[in-house]
This record gives sequence, C-alpha cells and structure tokens, in this order.
Amino acid sequence: MTYNRATLQKTSRIIALITAISLPVIGVANQSLTANEQTFIQTVSKQYKIPQAQVTDIVEHIHYNPDIIKKMTTPYEGLSWQKYRAHFITTPRIHGGHFYQTQHANTFQQAYQQFGVDQNTITAIIGVESFYGKHTGSYNVLDALGTLAFHYPPRAKFFQKELQQYIVLSLKNDLPITTLKGSYAGALGIPQFMPSSYNHYAVPGKSQQAPVNLFTDHDDAIMSVGNFLKDAGWQRNQPVACSITSDKTISPTLVSKNTKPQHTLAWYAQRQVSSACTQSLNPNTMAALVNMGNTATPDYWLVFKNFNAIMRYNPRINYAMAVFQLSQAINVDRQHG
Repeated sequence: MTYNRATLQKTSRIIALITAISLPVIGVANQSLTANEQTFIQTVSKQYKIPQAQVTDIVEHIHYNPDIIKKMTTPYEGLSWQKYRAHFITTPRIHGGHFYQTQHANTFQQAYQQFGVDQNTITAIIGVESFYGKHTGSYNVLDALGTLAFHYPPRAKFFQKELQQYIVLSLKNDLPITTLKGSYAGALGIPQFMPSSYNHYAVPGKSQQAPVNLFTDHDDAIMSVGNFLKDAGWQRNQPVACSITSDKTISPTLVSKNTKPQHTLAWYAQRQVSSACTQSLNPNTMAALVNMGNTATPDYWLVFKNFNAIMRYNPRINYAMAVFQLSQAINVDRQHG
C-alpha cells in the first residue's frame, strides 16, 4: 500500500493528537482537590522530602465524615463534672488499673526512676484514654484528621499539622495509613497520643531494638506517657490536687480563672482555704483554687503544677481531675489488696 504526502501529514496530526490526550499534563493541579489541600500537599512534600504524587495519593484517600465534626463540637469534656466523673471513676476502671499495675510492675518502676512520674498517674491516664488498651478508637484516622484539617476552620491549623505528623509517622513506621483506626480526633493507640506526640514522645519499654509500638505494646505506652508528662513539667513526688473542705465560707472571688498556680498555700490559708492535705505540704507551694461544682453546691480544690502537667495531655479541667481522682482510687484499691 502506498501513501501520498497529504495522507501522511493527516496521519501524523492524528497520532500527535492522540499522544497529547494520553500523556499526563505536567504541572496542572488536580481539579478535585481544594486550594487548601493543594497547598497542604506542596508544603508536606517540600518540608519532609516526600514525593508530591505520594502525598497527593494520601490526601485523595480522605473521606469527609460529618460525625467527626459533630463529635468535635460536643466534646465529652463539656459535660458537667458530676456526669463526667461518673463515667470514668468506676469500679471496673479502678480494679482494672490495679490489675494493670500488677501486670507491668517492672515497667512502672522503670518509668518512675527515669521520669519521676508515679504509677498511679500513668495508669489513670491510660485508663481514662483507652480503658487500658481495650478501647483505642473505631474512626478511620486519615478521615478524622483530614475532616478536621480541611473542614473544621476553628482548629484547621492544628489538625493540618497533626495530619502532616500522621503522614510522617505512617511512612516512617510502615503503618497502614488509609485504614488505621483511632479516636474521632485522630488520637492513636493505648495512650491515645496525637501523631505529633507519638513522633516526639514515644520511647521503648522493654524492647530497645524494635520500633516503638504504642498500639499493642503496653510497656512502650507506659514509658511514653511518663516521658510526655516529664516534658510537660511533672515534678517528682509533688502533689497534684487537694480537696478543700471548710466550715468557713470561701469567697467565690478567690476562685482562679484558670488552673495556673497563682498564690502560695500560706496565702490561701490566711483566707480560710486549707485542709489536712494542704497542711502537710510546704506553705510556699504554689497553687490555684478551682470549683468543680457550682455556686450553689461548690466543690473546691487547690491544684498544683502537676495538675497542669496532666492538662497538657488534655486541656480540660474535668479530664485532669478525673485522671487525678482515678489515680487516687487505684492507689487505695491496691493498698487494700
């Protein structure tokens, strides 16, 4: 078969057109992604030296979950202290904490020696966070972090950073990034660490060789919680909180606006704010007065620096008080066998 010049030119144009259509267009953004998502991809790729195509593929796997937004706007910590306390200070959690300490006694001793954090506090945090590893979350972590990073403006900046950290964590540890389960806020494993905390505070327990595993290794989890609290300002052998029961009327004006220690125990004692607990402490110890009740039925507590260290884990006063009271209950349960 022979071809004339016109036929060959026409065929060449057709081939060129087909080739142009079939080849990917380099440099053109994926139109299905928002501007925020595209910026995020470029930032992560540049900052962590991850191929842009790989980050894009991860972001494209995010599925928006409206239930996560609902959970975020109605947090459990928003309940009254009485309801919140009733959920966490329970017989199963108390007995479970005692048993947990028995199972991991050597690791708790190691954590105390290395970080100065007592076993009751670490146990209580793990008890509140995941019921000692039994409840680590049922939400898709990528969906949770992606939903909050790109669809929850009040905290978008925070969750975009956590999504970055999750990508780094998953690639570094070869985790199943698109299927891993956690909390509705993207918290992970036995201690429910956010990805940034996992990357910064996860340390090994008994096994110094294997990668730190906060999903199933309780020794790693215990040591990592201790490491976190030490960095948060935990003070070895210092108090967390003291209940204040007084026959004298305490002025509501003495209640602190936050939990940051503001005055000495001596200062509070001069204003009839004291108890057997506070009287056993150095009068120069700094504290803040909080009311866990209300004006009609107050429930006054003096809280110290270690209370604020717990709040670094979760910045809600209900959370920190639940951890403290659970730790006390576990201690009593252990002492009574």
